[in-house]
Amino acid sequence: MTALWTYLMICGLMGLVGQGTRAVVSLGNSNVLNSTTANQQSSFSAAYLTLSLIIGFIAGVLAGLALQSTDSNGAWTVSVPDRTTLLGLIAAGYAGTDFIEATFAKLMPPVGGQPQPMNPPAPPTPAATDAALQALTGTVQTLSSHVTTMAASVAAPAAAPATSTALGGIDFAGALHKVLPAVDATIWVPALTGAFGKYAVNTPLRIAAAMGQFVAEVGSQFSDLEENLAYTAAELLKYFPDEIRNQEMADQYAGKREAIGNLVYAHKNGNGDVNSGDGYRFRGRGLIQLTGRTIYTEFATAIGMDLDHVPDYVATAEGAAVSGCWFLSSRKCLPLADQWRLTDITVIVNGPAKLGLSTRIDYANRFRDAFGVPIPTS
Repeated sequence: MTALWTYLMICGLMGLVGQGTRAVVSLGNSNVLNSTTANQQSSFSAAYLTLSLIIGFIAGVLAGLALQSTDSNGAWTVSVPDRTTLLGLIAAGYAGTDFIEATFAKLMPPVGGQPQPMNPPAPPTPAATDAALQALTGTVQTLSSHVTTMAASVAAPAAAPATSTALGGIDFAGALHKVLPAVDATIWVPALTGAFGKYAVNTPLRIAAAMGQFVAEVGSQFSDLEENLAYTAAELLKYFPDEIRNQEMADQYAGKREAIGNLVYAHKNGNGDVNSGDGYRFRGRGLIQLTGRTIYTEFATAIGMDLDHVPDYVATAEGAAVSGCWFLSSRKCLPLADQWRLTDITVIVNGPAKLGLSTRIDYANRFRDAFGVPIPTS
């Protein structure tokens, strides 16, 4: 439903632009604005413009619905509106309210105690039409970049099919729902399948091994995409004994996420000192929890993104999936997945401590079972 609502919002905005242009031109050239009853007519003009924009928005939404269809299950098949479609929606908004003038003629309150006839707006002059078209062109160009971003969101659920030949023909969406029912498939199926295809995580065993690692890192709801760092005093003493040296220091830092990150990650993984802010800026994010300036820089170079933008990107579903699959591919984990050497993969991901090893193996096997493939014998 998220994609449909986003699409309808785009359609409504286009209809609003079309009707808004018509209303402005009409008011600017009508006899209404030239009336001597300025105060009363001013109220009318505001009401007229407001209603026009509302009706234009509705016209755009209705036009957008008319352009869509449903699949065999009755679900809307939302497609990305191209530039021609957007201009068509604007035209629908422009032409969709011819009845407004007649309606206002009946609803307009008497002026000066006598009913006032309302003449329809005069046709726009060529100069006014040119000005309106220039304004409309500028508006369309301004909205273009926003529409492109919104359209990507609209298209996302349909971007990657649940069953893909690029993924060995497996029903990934079905397996995700079975093993991780709390995960929002409309967000994560396209994000994960896109990343799987990009980094050759393209066999049932590779996908299952990757999912086992991801669940252990961010939870069974895929909700912990950023390292929290909101440790209590007791947790600080337990997890960071080298940095938090006594109870007084633990009490001082407890619950202070940014201060904790800058302290415990200072001079590690390519970070600067405490005052650099690197520890908190490059804290763990994504499905593999990238941590430290060094690996963030390596990932930024790999995907061609400015380092300053990478932390925010990795905290999104797309960025989390891409960074996770990139890590497994760049660290040579995929051949290990082919051999089902899950413990070796865990050492690469989590280090010698192998925290959550049982969880990683358990969920990898759950996905493998859902895909219907056996453990390799050699």
